[in-house]
Amino acid sequence: MHRRLSFRLLILLSLLLLSSCVPSPELKLGKDAMAKGDLVTAYEHYLNVLKESPSNKEALTALGRIRSQLTQTARQDAAARLQSSEVQTAPLLRSSLQILKNASRFDPDGSLLGNDIRQYESRLVQMDTDNGHRADQVRELIQARRFPEARKILNTIAQTDPDFEDLFRLNGEFRTGYGDLLEKQIMQAYKDGRLNEARLALAKWKSLGFDPAEQSRLQTEIKTQEISSLQIKTRRLVRRKQYYTAYRELNQSPFKGEIHDMMAEVRRDGARFYLNQALQRTAAGNISRAYLESVKGFELNPEYPGMFEMHRDSRDKILKQVQRYIAIPAFDSPKDNPDVGTQFSDALISYLFRILPYGINIVERGKIDILMEEHKREFSQVANILNVDLIVTGNVSLLKIDRQDNQRQSTVRVPMGEKLAVNPEYEAFLQSGRTQKAPPKTVKVKEYGNFTINKGNSVVKGFAGVAVRIFDTSKGRITYAQEFNANYQEEDEYQDALEMAGIEGDPLTLSTDTEISEKLRKNIVKQLATVIQKQFEKREKDFLETARYHLSRREKDLAVKELARGFLYCVKAKIAPKDPDFTHIRENIIKLTETDYL
Repeated sequence: MHRRLSFRLLILLSLLLLSSCVPSPELKLGKDAMAKGDLVTAYEHYLNVLKESPSNKEALTALGRIRSQLTQTARQDAAARLQSSEVQTAPLLRSSLQILKNASRFDPDGSLLGNDIRQYESRLVQMDTDNGHRADQVRELIQARRFPEARKILNTIAQTDPDFEDLFRLNGEFRTGYGDLLEKQIMQAYKDGRLNEARLALAKWKSLGFDPAEQSRLQTEIKTQEISSLQIKTRRLVRRKQYYTAYRELNQSPFKGEIHDMMAEVRRDGARFYLNQALQRTAAGNISRAYLESVKGFELNPEYPGMFEMHRDSRDKILKQVQRYIAIPAFDSPKDNPDVGTQFSDALISYLFRILPYGINIVERGKIDILMEEHKREFSQVANILNVDLIVTGNVSLLKIDRQDNQRQSTVRVPMGEKLAVNPEYEAFLQSGRTQKAPPKTVKVKEYGNFTINKGNSVVKGFAGVAVRIFDTSKGRITYAQEFNANYQEEDEYQDALEMAGIEGDPLTLSTDTEISEKLRKNIVKQLATVIQKQFEKREKDFLETARYHLSRREKDLAVKELARGFLYCVKAKIAPKDPDFTHIRENIIKLTETDYL
């Protein structure tokens, strides 16, 4: 019996030994997962191996490497997440901490990740503590009504930890306290007529994010206060007879529907007042002020009886003052080409008519030439008679066209047909005394003729020079003198045709003297026109600067005269309303004409 037991025990031990030598399926799966880079799956398989065989060295070694790699990756991911922003915030810290905690299952004893987890948790606690101190500061600042400082600290809290437990409550306290302060400032500003300040304060109030009902309440109060303030200001302006200023204030208001009746009253009374002022100014001979008063009245109510006629008549008188005139007499000519001066001046006049801005006129040349001859080029006398601002004179010192032809002849040998000639072979046959058959006595040979064709190249060059002077009548002197030059060159090759030789002709195609003269003339005319045009650039700026000069000398009437001209010029020349010079002209007109009424 003991032998039977010993035999059975031996068989059992043998089976156990054999089973330990057979590789575990989990071990193979772990190796496969490792080969694929799937460390988490490999980790699970190796754990299963250890459950079956806790002392399996291969599984223990592999698990050690996997734990090291997975925890190191988690540490790197957590650090990268935190460094993704220049500012460390609680959400980033929590996200990084969660990465570490998710990987802590690969570190059961905490030897690899425990220290990092404690550091992140400590930083979160410190951040919460710091924000707690900031919350206390915010409440103190709100109590002291130092709201801008409180807002900065609130922004810091929200930036570092938008989920801070006291943030919602703090924002409510801030909004209530700051909203009350702004509301008082808004209402006081409207009462004082400081509309811009009131609107700025309102924008700040709206940014606090009150509920729609609260916003509607304040809007209603503001609307009532603003309309009241506007009405008070309008009545004050009307008492001063500043109807146009009052109208502008009303027209800029967002409550036109509520102030419609007041606007209609200001337009009606203002039109009547400005028309009366324009009539009185006209009677007093101050047409510039009359025109500006009519402009204001016309803008208020163009249909007011008599307003259109007053505006039209005064405008027409100012329009004459806006015009400037240029005299361009015939240019002097070289003795060998007496008509070229007139051609240059006529071309300049035609070109200037197309490019000069509004209000610049050119006097008929016929009148100028007669007067220039009568007064022997006395610019000042001619200018006074013609009432011109500038006299442009010129002298065509040179207009020359040269042609150079380089012609040569070429001989061409051309086949003309065939003819019969003595056959050299036949003559040689006779001299040899041979008896065989003789070659032909004659043979056909080609006949050639020599022909001469002309070929070459031709060059044409043009030169022009014009000396110009500009006499400014307001300054009584020549303000510009310059000589302008133009050059032109053209070249072409040519040759005769010879059809029998298959040679095509190439005719000479050069511009005529008349065409070249025209090109030279256009070149110089453009140069001249650019100089003349610059004399009238930005006329609106000239009017404005002249008005400012008179104002600096306390010459108000002269300043008003320039502003009236400048305004009408801007209208007629279609200067953009937003142009800075036009804008300043309008502002100065309002400033100078809303006082000193008759």
